[in-house]
Amino acid sequence: MLSVPSVASGQKVGRSKRPPFTWAKEPEILAEQKAPRLACPTESDQLAPDSNDSPELRSVQPHNTSPIMPSQVLDIKQFIEICRRKDASSARIKKTSPQQVKFKVRCNRYLYTLVLKDQDKAEKLKQSLPPGLTISDVPKKNQKGKRVAK
Repeated sequence: MLSVPSVASGQKVGRSKRPPFTWAKEPEILAEQKAPRLACPTESDQLAPDSNDSPELRSVQPHNTSPIMPSQVLDIKQFIEICRRKDASSARIKKTSPQQVKFKVRCNRYLYTLVLKDQDKAEKLKQSLPPGLTISDVPKKNQKGKRVAK
């Protein structure tokens, strides 16, 4: 039983020293059971398919994602499959620099983005988007920072 030192004696009241916490099992067994956790997943970890994932939903995502965040797709064929889905409502084509074109498709849960650095591939992809999909070109910003179509 722990004894409580009296305050009247003028000494500081402190905690009694207890033995350090020990696991019921041996530490070597626990170390084998626990796999080391990486601080940040690598790209190969992010591309690994889950058992619940369908092939069209595999994409590169940060490890702390919420359903609101956008998702980047790296494969053109996969992006076209996403565009053909029923929940794909609209597509935007944004030219960020003379060499780079971004294709963005709004679906129910995610905004999927494909970045192309080849103008020829971008034109071919623009022609191969489904005709039922609403496609809009995002114009460049003017000097005041507003996007105005020319």
